[in-house]
Amino acid sequence: GALVAELMSPRRSADPHSAQLVPAADTSALLAAVRAPQSEAIDANRLARCLIANRMGGAGVIGAAYIVYGGRPAQVILTPTGRPGEFNALVTTRDCDAGKPDTIARAVVTE
Repeated sequence: GALVAELMSPRRSADPHSAQLVPAADTSALLAAVRAPQSEAIDANRLARCLIANRMGGAGVIGAAYIVYGGRPAQVILTPTGRPGEFNALVTTRDCDAGKPDTIARAVVTE
């Protein structure tokens, strides 16, 4: 969590597709955050609604994690890209839900 906050600088965007692209050097921190043990349960139904709000409806959730991004609470959601070892990473506020995309950043992360 803290590593992600130190690596990336946030920028809020009303349009999910105009969100900040995470620098390639920082994407490994997103993958590490999803793989780390989570202290709080994440509501799978809310994640699905968040993906719909971000025009990613129907994408399977590979993993998700609460992180600290730019000093404030956020979450990262990983979805498949269709290519082995590569995932879409969507960073949003923790209250992202139907009709409220709250997209902060997007990236493609690789293993």
